[in-house]
Amino acid sequence: MRMNLTNIWLSILTGFFLPTFATFAQAPLSCSDQSLNPEMARAIGLTITGFEGLITECKSEGCCRARNNAAHGYATGDFNELTRITAQFYDPAILVAVLGEAGLYPTGLWSFHDLQYIGQGAVDLAEKVGGLARLKALMGRQRITRKSKGYLWKCPQFAACTFIGLGIEFYDELFSDNPLITDDFIRGTVVHEIAHAIDFNLARLSYLSKPARINPIFPSSALPRGPYLSEYAITGGFQEYWPEAVSDWVYGIKYKPNAKGTYETKVREPITPQQRAIIENILIDLPLD
Repeated sequence: MRMNLTNIWLSILTGFFLPTFATFAQAPLSCSDQSLNPEMARAIGLTITGFEGLITECKSEGCCRARNNAAHGYATGDFNELTRITAQFYDPAILVAVLGEAGLYPTGLWSFHDLQYIGQGAVDLAEKVGGLARLKALMGRQRITRKSKGYLWKCPQFAACTFIGLGIEFYDELFSDNPLITDDFIRGTVVHEIAHAIDFNLARLSYLSKPARINPIFPSSALPRGPYLSEYAITGGFQEYWPEAVSDWVYGIKYKPNAKGTYETKVREPITPQQRAIIENILIDLPLD
């Protein structure tokens, strides 16, 4: 869900200034880094619960390397080859570090269970665009907050909302026991919201002529309508078609199952080769230097 604020141009001109966040370590964590640095956590007002008893000690460098690979979406095979997997996080410290690499900064109270989905969605999208550093350059720095529900604009109707210059909020509905909300749907929703943040940030950079101006100024406007991606993509206008298309680009039909009466009233269709090329031209090829 994209939040349109009346001061959109003011936000663009001022560069979407965010509150000051602590700097997260970008290097792989050592075997002793099995918990969040308390000073770092206090600096950003972050509390993570629900991991007690889940962490097993990792003493060898091989174990640490395997855990770092898993957090970035890779498993090490019998012959040291890397295989793509859904990211796995063995402790809160490495989860927060990977989120920091992507430009996502959690604040407030999070459960380890819920925050892992955010990390998984970010890593999956980063794999498509060329890495976590590329994703951070596309999106900018985003605060992510866990709340019971949204209160502004139409956010009470949705599972998540992205605000220009203020970050992304995720609500109880997204992590509920609703049988229609699958793991892939949660991760796809994370990608959907990040796609909104990318849209906002690239519009800001485009307005400042860095990179060369995209026309129209919002990447979401550059993507032509096409297949029926979801009911929300149709009813939300170009503002929602873009993130639904990006989620489809990452997860395909797994994001919203292709069945009437499940998430949709019509049978879903995949993005077209032309739409895929436009998304890749923006997210992979667009110079950001």
